Amino acid sequence: MMTRINLSVEKGETVHDQLYVELRRALMSGKLKPGHSLSIRHLVDKYGISATPARETIKRLQAERALIIGQNRVPTVPFPTLEGIRDLRDVRMSLEGLATEKAAALIAPDEIDQLEVQYENMSSAISEGSNEAYLSSNWAFHRTIYKAAKSDMILDIIETLWMRAGPLVGTALIAENHTEQTMGHHKRALMGLKMRDHVAARAAVEADIGGAAADIMARLYP
Repeated sequence: MMTRINLSVEKGETVHDQLYVELRRALMSGKLKPGHSLSIRHLVDKYGISATPARETIKRLQAERALIIGQNRVPTVPFPTLEGIRDLRDVRMSLEGLATEKAAALIAPDEIDQLEVQYENMSSAISEGSNEAYLSSNWAFHRTIYKAAKSDMILDIIETLWMRAGPLVGTALIAENHTEQTMGHHKRALMGLKMRDHVAARAAVEADIGGAAADIMARLYP
């Protein structure tokens, strides 16, 4: 039986707005995987909403290329091409590297504290074998860094990229030694930010993105 989720619609928001935020978050955090179908009927039943906001949200995510029309004309999280993975890797390394470099100069002590908690959450998730908890904490860790760059434009573009990257990250977890390597990159990024060393912090984030992309490509295109 499907568990119904009640959307929390704040004053000034619409059901469409809240559903979009919910699905956007699910994509970025890796809860939705390539091939996952999101029919209008599924969204209506899961969230207890009418078809109109479900249809509007799907159209919006299609426009952002986070969803495509799959088999039987059902909206689906796409499987990327090899070239698509490479392009996404290169753009992410450039933009997320820039955001990290900016963050090194601007990050506040409370944001460093958040990163340390998120790092420990990732470590705990790995120890407990919870991929879902790891993926959620992984996105939270990265987002805290990019938000610290204090650029709404950069953060918005990165989040759009992560709607395409998030569904793929779980694929990398299967690779041998991936978690050890990525946690090493996370640790170096955290230390670089604490020391306000923009070169080290940026290099660590770029290495994390590049390493994950290599593992994803090896898994999907051996």
